[in-house]
Amino acid sequence: MSDGQPDAVDETLSALRDDVVALDGRYTPFENVDRWTSADYDHFWDERLNAWTERSDTMPAETGGLRSRALDAAALDTGALERLYDLEPGVTVSVLDGVAQFDVERLRHKTTDQTALIDDQREAYNLAFDVATGQQPLTESLIRQIHALVCRSQPTYVAYTEAGPQDRDLSRGVYKDQPNHVHQTDGSWFSYAPVLQTPSEVARLVEQARQPAFSELSPVAQSAYLHDGLSVIHPFSDGNGRVSRVVASIPLLRAYSLPLWVSNEERAAYLDALRHADRGNFRPLIVDFALRTANLAERLMRPPEPADTGWDGLQQLRRDRLGDDSLPQAATCLREWVTDEMRTLESSIPRPFKLIPVSRSAPGRGKPISPDGPYAHFATNWNWDADRRVPVRGWRLESPMHDRFVQSAEIVVSVGFRADASHSADLVVNLGGVTPITLLVVEHFSVDEVTDTAEPLTRARIRPILQKGLDALRADLEQKL
Repeated sequence: MSDGQPDAVDETLSALRDDVVALDGRYTPFENVDRWTSADYDHFWDERLNAWTERSDTMPAETGGLRSRALDAAALDTGALERLYDLEPGVTVSVLDGVAQFDVERLRHKTTDQTALIDDQREAYNLAFDVATGQQPLTESLIRQIHALVCRSQPTYVAYTEAGPQDRDLSRGVYKDQPNHVHQTDGSWFSYAPVLQTPSEVARLVEQARQPAFSELSPVAQSAYLHDGLSVIHPFSDGNGRVSRVVASIPLLRAYSLPLWVSNEERAAYLDALRHADRGNFRPLIVDFALRTANLAERLMRPPEPADTGWDGLQQLRRDRLGDDSLPQAATCLREWVTDEMRTLESSIPRPFKLIPVSRSAPGRGKPISPDGPYAHFATNWNWDADRRVPVRGWRLESPMHDRFVQSAEIVVSVGFRADASHSADLVVNLGGVTPITLLVVEHFSVDEVTDTAEPLTRARIRPILQKGLDALRADLEQKL
């Protein structure tokens, strides 16, 4: 043709094909399961989870109802995480606490299509529970069946093309037939499994889940491994996040009768942990899932709260039960006990290591440690709200290198209380220094434990926690010497 249009179209299509081939070539397959064994957590959450499983064994009817609430919460939030619909803040927590009913909240401010999505998601979690309790193995067919369920009422998805966003038909339970690499906010691309490689990658994930190394992982690490594998592959045109969370729930349901629950309000921390796994650092994702599961178990075992669980309700609880200053006073007292114990432990640090207390870094040695600093921010993002009136205490562990340089890392102890009326002051020990910051230990102390009469017992609990953090910090430095 005289206008040359076919040639221009051919050149554009050729360029797009070249781009896809290049992005396909950047795909980094997920790791085999034996690479995850060293990242598994140290089981310091097991005590909280074991308390839940013991209660499940002795009171199956009661815990069955509580588990149902957890499945309801997971089903509500999983679609909200993908921006399929909006949830009012606190809705799933209200369902979890039994203040609100799932059947009511799923209908509230939702269209018929959105309500159908939530029902489908709930049915997918039911399937995961049946698979877990029936000791059924993970299969490719099961993964496709879960996708067909969570997307049953979703006829289309939005594909982002050179021409802009386009609605396309969604094939349920069928692997993708078009590339779905994602253009990230920083301008870079993240490559998922190429179309032709997707079936074999899903088959490899299933095969890895049958290896002895997978069975040796903690249930939380198994959950994180399956989620990471599916996230890296992204086997479907849409619905991959929802499928990943349902599949990741199977090991947790099998071990603890609890799903993986990711609150929509904690989306940022969850995505950050996934990004660490994308870069080959698996421990943050395992720790994230461990904290979520332990906190979920703890919340379900908590006595019923008053109907008003917002900020006003918390203030009223303080006035009625504890007094206006009881929680901050307990947090301050607990911090002082920690400081005393750290002074005692300083004498046990072997040379050439030195433990230096810091409330503000020395000139030229970095930013000051403060309640608004990265360590306190890290702790706050995990599972508690720090009392900003209680300063963060830190210590620097140093060791000389080659008589000239100093290798150092910092351990920071942050004490605060939860702002959800649980009346607990939380001791959090973070291992820092080289990024990413690694959470070593989290322990919870009730206000009753921070009293004069309980002081000896509480101090006896504090010291091994701090010793564990220091030992890990020292081992980290020794590897660098």
